[in-house]
Amino acid sequence: MNSEILSDFLLPFMAEHFNITEGVLNQDNDPKHTSRLCKDFLLNSGISWIKAPANSPDLNPIEIFWNQLKDFVRNKLCQSPEQIENAVLEFSETITLQICTNYISHLYKVIPIIIDRQGGWSGH
Repeated sequence: MNSEILSDFLLPFMAEHFNITEGVLNQDNDPKHTSRLCKDFLLNSGISWIKAPANSPDLNPIEIFWNQLKDFVRNKLCQSPEQIENAVLEFSETITLQICTNYISHLYKVIPIIIDRQGGWSGH
């Protein structure tokens, strides 16, 4: 199944949007990404890749978003499922296009650091 996903989706996407021989695929430590099958497929397809720590906020804007959401809800000291739901809804009202742009722009800051550290944390 993983090789079908890689061959049917990853390769066409990379071919359309990137030069596969010059691109670098970033993956976390999810077991399906570190399996022998996946590693062999990437090697045989000529795709270079680096591992990032699992759930790395360095390279995943969604993780930054989730961390901020969790902090927001935690600070509300919710006592019931309803209070949690209200806190999530309240947080969602604070999200703007600029905030989302900032999450994505963060990548421009940390990618060179992570490359320099050969896939290690940026510390930012």
